[in-house]
Amino acid sequence: MTTHYTAPRVSGLCWFLAIGLAIAGASCAPRAVTLGQTQIGQGKLYQSGSVTYDRFFQDTHAVQLEVMRADDDEAAARAPLEKALDARGATLDKLYELAVTHARKGGEDVPPMVYVTVSGLEPNKEPPKDVKEPGENGDAPKEGTKEGAKEGPHDAKEGPKKIVVAVIPLDTLPAEQKAFVKALTETARSEAEILERFGPTMTKAAQLSTLSDELSDGVDREFSGRKARKDVTQELGAAKLILAATEDRAREVSTRARAFLKGLSEALKPPTPEAAPPPAPAAPEKPAATKPARPRRGGGGKPAKGAGAETSPPTRTDAPPAPASKPKPKPAEDFNP
Repeated sequence: MTTHYTAPRVSGLCWFLAIGLAIAGASCAPRAVTLGQTQIGQGKLYQSGSVTYDRFFQDTHAVQLEVMRADDDEAAARAPLEKALDARGATLDKLYELAVTHARKGGEDVPPMVYVTVSGLEPNKEPPKDVKEPGENGDAPKEGTKEGAKEGPHDAKEGPKKIVVAVIPLDTLPAEQKAFVKALTETARSEAEILERFGPTMTKAAQLSTLSDELSDGVDREFSGRKARKDVTQELGAAKLILAATEDRAREVSTRARAFLKGLSEALKPPTPEAAPPPAPAAPEKPAATKPARPRRGGGGKPAKGAGAETSPPTRTDAPPAPASKPKPKPAEDFNP
């Protein structure tokens, strides 16, 4: 299992302020941003009065709160396994090592006391790029669109995959090991839930960061008052810093969870059933020997039935009919004058 950096458990708000201030101090942006003087920097929801901008601030606040709870969520997920292994405060990497060692008490040559399978870890595949435009494949253009005008891009990606974790104990599992198996199951499934949440959060934060640049370019057109333009600009700058920290934090959390689950599924993999040998090919059947039919004496008669018997050609039914025979002339009677 690859070791990843584990951030110390600190307050989510303090973590964001520290990261944001560090970014702002090193930034070369023309407008300095002081996070502590902004609503977003204090973890609050900012509203500007513009529907477009307020939707952005609401989404930013949502992902911000999601990541601020990451420390508590990770601690709650690890708690059952920490208790079972008597490893309070251990990192997720350390818990993985202890869990695998405990499950393989008998050594590498002995099957572990529990197997773990995880499905849904692989990312979704990209949609096919060779999608034909309407009309190319005979479809009529949709109503309300001009002929030849291309439609906007469709979001053909599938939703996030459901991660399914199965922990399978052996039938001969000792009674004193049931608590360990239960704790391993709870922690593994909680880590799967964390991965399902923080993977999309990372993507959402990156999308909002790009949107913040577009909104910054339109502040002067959207807001007429000087103070409103100044406040919105400050909040957008703070949102940019917060979203960058949010994306990094969500990536750390989801990467740890993915590595933990993948490591368990590889180290405690169920044995693959041995493939049964293919059945032997059946021997080819020998054709039954047949004796040729003997012709009857005298050459007459029909040939005997069976193999080798010749069959007479079928009588043609489409042959022209034989011409009718002319009546013979009657003998001339004696002339009697």
